Amino acid sequence: MKKAIIIILTALLVLSTFVSCSDDCEIDDEFTRTITFDANGGTGKMNPQTIPRRTISYLVPNTFTQKDKLFTGWNTKTDGSGVSFRNRAMIVLLDDMTLYAQWADANTTN
Repeated sequence: MKKAIIIILTALLVLSTFVSCSDDCEIDDEFTRTITFDANGGTGKMNPQTIPRRTISYLVPNTFTQKDKLFTGWNTKTDGSGVSFRNRAMIVLLDDMTLYAQWADANTTN
């Protein structure tokens, strides 16, 4: 019985390293990385997202808004010339990163 409990606790500990963290979760570990979200002209507040380094995680949903604009995704550069990510995209971090909200005119039709 004791061996089964030890195995279960060990499995839970291992699995917990693969769970991403969002707004109200803190991991104080040298093996974590942080994503900072920038509204890039929009309004609102998003807390940084901390995730384990080299672990598949998902971005938290965007909560920024901008009048007469549609949120189109994230980019590593303010002008959209960097690496792009969709809202809630799967991500693996090697280093800390800042993602900038990207906006398009709401009245533009494709």
